[in-house]
Amino acid sequence: MPQHLIDFSNESYIQFRDQLAGTESSGIYSVESKSGYLGRYQFGEPLLQDLGYYKGDKTSKNDWIAEWSGKDGITSKVHQQNLWEACGSGRFPSV
Repeated sequence: MPQHLIDFSNESYIQFRDQLAGTESSGIYSVESKSGYLGRYQFGEPLLQDLGYYKGDKTSKNDWIAEWSGKDGITSKVHQQNLWEACGSGRFPSV
């Protein structure tokens, strides 16, 4: 199991996470901003590419025209949003 610098079960972290989600997306997992950021925490292509979920493309936009890697079974942006919402824990994806 990876060691984290943050105690993800700590109450102050949970409050921070929920406040961040409220500010970014009103806590809604399935939201997509006008700029193309996805989900509760408004992740963009570069972050999901760094995390290994999205293969990326040659554009500088969050246009989601490239393929998904299939990591954790995620094969599309809709699938990504639905999976994290079903998780219901508000956890960040595994790194």
